[in-house]
Amino acid sequence: MDERQGTLLSHLIEEYVETIEPVGSKLLAEKYEMSVSPATIRNDMAVLEEEGYLSQPHISAGRVPTERAYRYWIAHGEAKPVERKERSMYERVWHEDGEAASFKAIARALSEASENAVVVAFSPEDFYYTGLSALFAQPEFEEQGYAVSLAKVIDHLDQILGRLVKEMSEHQTLLGSDNPFGDACGFVGASYSGKAKQKGCIGILGPLRMHYPRNIARIRLISEIING
Repeated sequence: MDERQGTLLSHLIEEYVETIEPVGSKLLAEKYEMSVSPATIRNDMAVLEEEGYLSQPHISAGRVPTERAYRYWIAHGEAKPVERKERSMYERVWHEDGEAASFKAIARALSEASENAVVVAFSPEDFYYTGLSALFAQPEFEEQGYAVSLAKVIDHLDQILGRLVKEMSEHQTLLGSDNPFGDACGFVGASYSGKAKQKGCIGILGPLRMHYPRNIARIRLISEIING
């Protein structure tokens, strides 16, 4: 993939994340003021499709990103710093005592900002989640099959979080085939050490079509606040 195709792919992903509509070459050329013609963009999109970064749901439709495309975005996407107002919100609700109430408050604030679910595992047996209504409100889960799959995941949330607490690295992004929450979801999380050096984790759970650069920045900030 050359630099132009990488830029094109990033723009296409950002557009799809915002609209959940297949993205066409004309829109990319006009909205992002790319210095090439729609025909050149179509050719690049065809190459990206052959390489597994894009798929075309219908012959007459634009393209949508694949799991491989999201992995590229995570590795190469432009960082999205957390705005000062949002940062202040997290700092305001967090208390240095590290009690469960502080974790729950910061989880609710994070869910509100990201418009996704947030899970906190205090230990393999003790966990909290919030924002499931925001997660189920995502357009993907209007389809019964996706909603049922996600509901089954939630039924086994204790087992999933128990494994994550033990295996989670300092910062970790799981999506698609690597995601214990299911291949229709994305998860951005971080581990932390509690008051008694008890390892826990906190993370954002959303659809595969989540804004990874933005949520990675959020989780890194939350990790800094919690770990001091």
